[in-house]
Amino acid sequence: MTTQKYKDLTYLFGPPSGDRYDRLVEKAQASGQSFSDIYSSYIRHLVTNFEEDVFDRVFSGVLGKSLQVNRTYSTYQLWMERSERYEKFYLSPNDESAKVPALMFFPPEFTNADGSQLNETIEFDHVEAVSALLGLALKLDWVQVHGVLSI
Repeated sequence: MTTQKYKDLTYLFGPPSGDRYDRLVEKAQASGQSFSDIYSSYIRHLVTNFEEDVFDRVFSGVLGKSLQVNRTYSTYQLWMERSERYEKFYLSPNDESAKVPALMFFPPEFTNADGSQLNETIEFDHVEAVSALLGLALKLDWVQVHGVLSI
C-alpha cells in the first residue's frame, strides 16, 4: 500500500437526525432563515464550545498515540444545485442551494502530546475512522471527508 500524506482534511457535516434536526428546522422557520444558515451556526457553536482537546483525543484514539491537532478551521461548502443528498437542507420547494458546514484539519501541523514532531502518518483508514466517530458523536446522517494530498 502506498502511504499518502495529507496536506489538509475537510470533514463535511451532513444534517443531524431526529429531534435535533426537528429543532433546527423549527428555529429556521421561526426566524425566516435558511436551514443551512441555522445549521452552520449550530455547528460553529458546537465546535467553538467543545473541550479544547476533544479533537486531540479523537485523533489520538484512532492513531493509538497521544497527539495534538494544534489547529482547525471552520468553513463550509456551497452546493448551488438541488441534490437529493442535501434534501434535508431544503425547507421549501424553491430552495436550490445548500451550505454544508465543514471543519478542516492540517495533519502536517499535528504534533506529539509534548509538542515534538509527529512521526506517524495519517492514513485513509484513520481519516475514515475519525469521520465515523464524528458522525456518531454528533448524530449526523453522514459525514463526508475530502483530503488534499501533499506532493
